[in-house]
Amino acid sequence: MIQAIGNLCLTLAGIIYLFPLQHLLLEVARKRDDGGGAIAGILVLGPMWLLLLVGMILATAQGGFDVLPLRRGLQHALIIAATVALAVATFVSFTAHFRTGWGTRLTLGLPVYLVPLLTLALVALVLNPGLTARFPVGAVRIPWLVLGCLSLAGSVLYVGVGAARRTAGAVAQVAHTVGSSSQVEAEVLARIPTQDPEIEFFSLLSNAAHGSSPEIRASATQRLRTHPSLMPRLVEELGKSDPTTAITFVATTDLSAEERRELARPLHAAMENYGFHIHERLHVYPKDWLRQQRAWGRKTYPMIVSKFDGSGVDFASLPAAFDRAFIRESN
Repeated sequence: MIQAIGNLCLTLAGIIYLFPLQHLLLEVARKRDDGGGAIAGILVLGPMWLLLLVGMILATAQGGFDVLPLRRGLQHALIIAATVALAVATFVSFTAHFRTGWGTRLTLGLPVYLVPLLTLALVALVLNPGLTARFPVGAVRIPWLVLGCLSLAGSVLYVGVGAARRTAGAVAQVAHTVGSSSQVEAEVLARIPTQDPEIEFFSLLSNAAHGSSPEIRASATQRLRTHPSLMPRLVEELGKSDPTTAITFVATTDLSAEERRELARPLHAAMENYGFHIHERLHVYPKDWLRQQRAWGRKTYPMIVSKFDGSGVDFASLPAAFDRAFIRESN
């Protein structure tokens, strides 16, 4: 059964080699450009090498490579890998025929003729022991193994070099991004001390609440502290339709007991109203934005509850109420 299947694959691969492949090579040589030849090459070489791969697997199962000091399973793995590598090398050789230089076409173009022929001969000799009386299988097996191992090593080297280049490019990109980010942070830090807290209050508030580094947040907070009416301005920000920046600032900034008492009631109203605001517009806001806001509330609201415990205002129910604001009411 193995011999019959192997010989069938051998016959079909031989037909592809003798007719479609040779015709395609003549056409490519005549036109001297790809003209879609690369796709045609895949369509011809692909099935041929698939049949040869089956033949090589059957030849290995028949003991064709027992000369190797490997178990049968490792033999199969090596032969399959080497056959795939030779198939790739054959396609590369085929593409050399697109080039106009005779030297290049003669040297790089030879494997597409010789390697399939060598593989056909090897499978035929292993599967048909009667042929080995006239031609020793070792005369074909040794050069096939040498070419297969060289192709496999070349493929591994090519993939390794490509992976190394991609890794180096990714590292360079990360380094560039980090360098750019550091430059931006340096510019922000240099600008903060020059900002007028009265005119650029919200810019400073944003950096204090959402700054990309602790240094930026600390510098912006320090600059905000120079505002003569910081608490009234914070109360004003808390009264806006989107009080998230002000709420985040209050949650993450050290406040005195007097400041907490002054902010407690307007802060409670802002947090409560923002939940109402979101719930009324669930059908308007994008789902991604709503997920971000829900995650923000789950992180920030408990911080407020802890910080304002004992302020005389009950914040305990707000986290659960804010979370419920994202639940759509069923009709």
